[in-house]
Amino acid sequence: CYIFRPDRAGTRFIDALCERARHGINVTMVLDAVGSANMGRAETRRLEEAGVRLQFYRALAWHSLARFNNRTHRELLIVDGRVAFRGGAGVADWWSGEHRSEPAWRDTMVRVEGPIVSALQGVAAENWLECCGEILTGPEFFPESGSAGDVTAVVVRSSRADRAPATRVAFEMLIEAARHDVVIHTPYFLPDKALRLCLIGVARRGVRITIVVPGRRTDQRWVRLASRRGYNSLLTAGVRILEYRPSMTHCKMLIVDDEWAVVGTTNVDNRSFEHNDEVNLALCDRRLAARLRSDHERDMTACDEITLARWLARPWWEKVLGPVVWILERQQ
Repeated sequence: CYIFRPDRAGTRFIDALCERARHGINVTMVLDAVGSANMGRAETRRLEEAGVRLQFYRALAWHSLARFNNRTHRELLIVDGRVAFRGGAGVADWWSGEHRSEPAWRDTMVRVEGPIVSALQGVAAENWLECCGEILTGPEFFPESGSAGDVTAVVVRSSRADRAPATRVAFEMLIEAARHDVVIHTPYFLPDKALRLCLIGVARRGVRITIVVPGRRTDQRWVRLASRRGYNSLLTAGVRILEYRPSMTHCKMLIVDDEWAVVGTTNVDNRSFEHNDEVNLALCDRRLAARLRSDHERDMTACDEITLARWLARPWWEKVLGPVVWILERQQ
């Protein structure tokens, strides 16, 4: 997990993980040291005393300060090497229900079975190896798995260590290859110049591009402000931008031509593309794409569309602060 908080939802997970560990199940956890900084010593001691194998990824240390900006943003839950859950949700009350009078966050997760689970387990094993040097192998972690369906699925993992981040390459290839329609749903939308030009070029050749981002209910107000600063060229090219009203939307989804769907942890920003460890599932299946499209269309009914005229009429203070937050485009 990137985010694991010891609140009500987190405590329920801790209870279940401890119970399984006490019954002899191998429970292995990697938590990001920054994203899961709220995990206190009492919670970690409880897990470890129950037999849970726990590591924190990239804890602050003098000898690794140069790599501190590299976080594992991966959210993976794998059971018995046969079932995996993949998507944007971490473990916290933000996703499970109302939190401090704020409604639950909007997110998307998928449950997968079949050979693709071994590939996802390999991604989790990569972070475990980096934390403590142990290689997870053998049938306990990688049992034989036959076909569980007919969906074509590809794991797209990326890390700062990659010379060409695979996630960015996959996103741009799918968008550039679009013939009719592109849907992007992301909580943090800060495309760099190259990706903006990609979106503009695709829109200008007649492909419908719809982007759903958070509205006023967001956990990162400065990031939203920096994001809105760059709407002008996209709106002028015909890209539709919609801001989600009911709650914070943390969904990370790309749908291309109602054929390809990508679900995972990558945001459309430089932090995800260049700094973090990320993992996504690229799925080629019209039935799944249609299922995700129905979620998207329902989301659209709860959005405010940002037209060019509306963007030009944004508050004066936003126009003043917009240029000041440009630095976030390289860090987020």
